[in-house]
Amino acid sequence: MLLGQQFTKYMLYGGYGVGALYGVIPYIIMTYNWFQGQYPLVKHLPFKMLLPFDSQDPVLFTLTTIFLNYASIPTNSSMLGDVTLFNGICLYISGQFQAIKLELEAISATLDNNSVKSSASETRRVNLELRRICKRHQDIIDLVAETRNAFASNILIIYIFASIMICVVCVAANTVSMYLVVVELSYKYRFYSLQVEGVYKLIYVPYTMSVLTFLFFHSYSGTIISDSSDSVQTMAYDFPWYRFDCNTRHLIQMMMIRAQYGCNVDVPFFSTSLVTFSVIVRTASSYVTLMQSFL
Repeated sequence: MLLGQQFTKYMLYGGYGVGALYGVIPYIIMTYNWFQGQYPLVKHLPFKMLLPFDSQDPVLFTLTTIFLNYASIPTNSSMLGDVTLFNGICLYISGQFQAIKLELEAISATLDNNSVKSSASETRRVNLELRRICKRHQDIIDLVAETRNAFASNILIIYIFASIMICVVCVAANTVSMYLVVVELSYKYRFYSLQVEGVYKLIYVPYTMSVLTFLFFHSYSGTIISDSSDSVQTMAYDFPWYRFDCNTRHLIQMMMIRAQYGCNVDVPFFSTSLVTFSVIVRTASSYVTLMQSFL
């Protein structure tokens, strides 16, 4: 519970921190221009866009700025709600797998290690406990399948668009001022323009970190489910099944077979894991290097 609350807090700070920077940075640029003696002062909106009206009009500029800043709130909230819900469910499922592992360890700790074969009373007790654990294990596996079906489309979209957005943002951050160098301007004005545009690069840093954070939490959520499922498999193999009758051995074998295939929330083309996260980041870095050679 505490870990999920920490994740939610970090996502909340990161998401709304990016939204705040979008609203504050234009005023930083305009303040810089004002101290540099720019007249008339060019007004900058939180987002660069083409509008069907003159955004330099004071009234229209004020209304547009308020609307754009307000529009970032539901966007952040919806994205935060999706990732925190998915992360919370995965933490819950991981905790259930860990509980099964601890229950198996508790049963093993109560066994008489001095005897080679368990007594009839001990076998009945262990058999009843294992039946309950097996049913619970199957219920958790079904819950993982339902979670995968519910979030498969969201995870796939996040993985695809996060990969594209990382490349685009990194290229934009490195080439945002490149166009100004090509334009035939005086050296003084060219340097001044590069300084102003350079402030806009502050937007891309938290934005990139926000995208990476969303991608990381989805990957981490899939990893903890896989790892906790594998831990159940390891505990099932370590359980002293050879000391019991055929019915009890069959229960252990069922858990082994179920855990052997593992549980995951993988989606088409992507394995929801930290390995995939590292591959996407490395691939995006390679694409950025390749695109920079052509820009």
